[in-house]
Amino acid sequence: MTLYYEPLVAYVRKIPWTVEIRRSPEYDGDDGGGLVRAFFVDRIGRDEVLLAWSRDRCPFRHWVRRVMRNFLLAKLAEVQQAKRNFSKFLSQQSPEESEDPSVDAAFDREFLRVVVRVASERTEQRLRARNRSEVWEAFRERYCRGRSYDELAHLIPGTHGTQAGALARAAWTFAMAVREAISWPGASEDDIDRELQSLLRVVLRAKFRRKDRPNE
Repeated sequence: MTLYYEPLVAYVRKIPWTVEIRRSPEYDGDDGGGLVRAFFVDRIGRDEVLLAWSRDRCPFRHWVRRVMRNFLLAKLAEVQQAKRNFSKFLSQQSPEESEDPSVDAAFDREFLRVVVRVASERTEQRLRARNRSEVWEAFRERYCRGRSYDELAHLIPGTHGTQAGALARAAWTFAMAVREAISWPGASEDDIDRELQSLLRVVLRAKFRRKDRPNE
């Protein structure tokens, strides 16, 4: 579950009403990390919680975010009850109604960033272990910096076909690393496929947003 730590911290920080929880005596100015660690112990560490996902079968990322939100609402209730004005708070603002769509988007972006980082690290380790460091360097140059095949000749000598074959094998290694990174206990191949499709939609939305705002 370490893959979800940074995205969940970003999620907690993005929700305005979690400030109420993070400033409580229990968390004492927590930056979000303490809440996420408590969430892992209190919710994700329980077998019945994972069993609940197995009945739902939604993308695991969405399910974790939903369970985290319920955990935060429960913590908010505890804080407000301690102040003896919980009902007054609910009458003024309902967290369920005041949710900002950008909160979920922030979680998804951070999750995608962590997945790419973890998968890249694993891909590099595996290629270097096979004495293919030059293929890793070429893969990074090609897909992160947009280098042409001609610019990769010093790393992978030969024809463009030779280079394409080496990069395709590296891409396969990366794809397998992504699948491993987003896997979770009890996940089937179909579950992982659905999660990948969901992540692809996140990438496409971000791409379209950049096209709509070229000057940003």
